[in-house]
Amino acid sequence: MIKLSVIIPSSDSPATVQKFLPGILAAIEDCDTTEVILVDAWDRESKRNYVESLGVKYVFAGKARRSFQSNFGAKAATGILLFFLHIDSKPPRGFDAIISASANDGFESGSFKLKFASSSRFLAAFAWFTKFKWSIARGGDQGLFVKRAVFDEVGGYKNAWQIMEDVDLARKLIKRKTFAILRPALVTSARKYERVGIIKLQFLFTVITILYWMGISNKTIYRFYLKYVEERKDVPPVQV
Repeated sequence: MIKLSVIIPSSDSPATVQKFLPGILAAIEDCDTTEVILVDAWDRESKRNYVESLGVKYVFAGKARRSFQSNFGAKAATGILLFFLHIDSKPPRGFDAIISASANDGFESGSFKLKFASSSRFLAAFAWFTKFKWSIARGGDQGLFVKRAVFDEVGGYKNAWQIMEDVDLARKLIKRKTFAILRPALVTSARKYERVGIIKLQFLFTVITILYWMGISNKTIYRFYLKYVEERKDVPPVQV
């Protein structure tokens, strides 16, 4: 099996890490060829001690920006393959073997089909579209694997981006014609949909995607996200 580095950028509370990390570790088939790296935005001793007690490498990035943390984690990784994963996304059992087999079949990169941890038919319908090899249907919650050499060649994530960095990278990788959609599905939390509202959040994500394809600045898109998704009151009106 090809050496794989699982990179998990995190700005989550210790309780959130304790809730989701064991499930990710339990899904690994070969621990000898798979390393897991948690890239923390803030150096918290309690989180560090817990993570290291599970045999996970703890890396302190010093910045709460997923693009920056992902690139930072890639530098600390030793694997030939990199797998970027959100803490609340649980890959299928044996995901490391699935990724390795895909790479052996000639695929340079790929992501898993998505399933939400929810009984909502609307979310099931949204997730259905992730079976297509479209960059518009890709997202960080599906996980993203890429050969290290290819990751370096395309420039990795855009460090300054605070949103849509995963879609932007997937877009570059899909253009190379060696992108795989992996199965079985990865299961991700629906907590943000439950908090904001399923229809409302999907509508807002659609607007964000349109703004991205229009070439609107990432800073403006992120302000839109903070104001309307996170409902931050301190964000001024967004003008496009």
